[in-house]
Amino acid sequence: MENSIGVIVVAAGMATRFTKNKLLVKLDNNLTVLETVIKKFLNFKCIHEIILVCSKENINLIHAERLKDKRLIFCLGGKTRGESVANGIKMSNTDFVLIHDAARPFFTDDLIIRLLKKTSSIWDIVVPHLKISDSLKMINNNTISTINRDNYFITQTPQLINVSVFRKIIDIQKMFDWQDELELYTKYYSSSKICLIEGEKDNLKLTFPKDLK
Repeated sequence: MENSIGVIVVAAGMATRFTKNKLLVKLDNNLTVLETVIKKFLNFKCIHEIILVCSKENINLIHAERLKDKRLIFCLGGKTRGESVANGIKMSNTDFVLIHDAARPFFTDDLIIRLLKKTSSIWDIVVPHLKISDSLKMINNNTISTINRDNYFITQTPQLINVSVFRKIIDIQKMFDWQDELELYTKYYSSSKICLIEGEKDNLKLTFPKDLK
């Protein structure tokens, strides 16, 4: 039996460093950041549902967007990103979900295709990552040292997760303060069912207004 696929788009953040609601900023395609993200996922017919996790303050604004599709489900977000993700997972009706930060509108179809190809019981989580090419430094008590960058990498979203595995984790998790799903997973499981795939340099998370330039 073929695995069912869903998406959780995390759109409940306050965007304090962006100075305005970055999800409603229009891009060069004349669509907002949020519209761009949602429509990219809607282009995949194999995706059964898209759970849009919103803050109470944003939900009316987002409802007003041109986002109309029977696969789109609204979910109230939490106080933290982790709590918002947990709320989305609890609503999920699929075997696997792609969890994506709404502030990353520049991912390509190719990244989604490569993630979906890894949908299998072999993996509990599939994560796009990038190796660090710049020189990496650490400062501690005003002392600067150079770190071996080969031991570090950057993670991105979407991250593909096995819903049943993560529901078990959420049931026992007390703090909802994880930065991404890989961090949460590694608190409870070894790396044997983690799959890392190549990320995309343009798949940036919009944090400051200059990120749009």
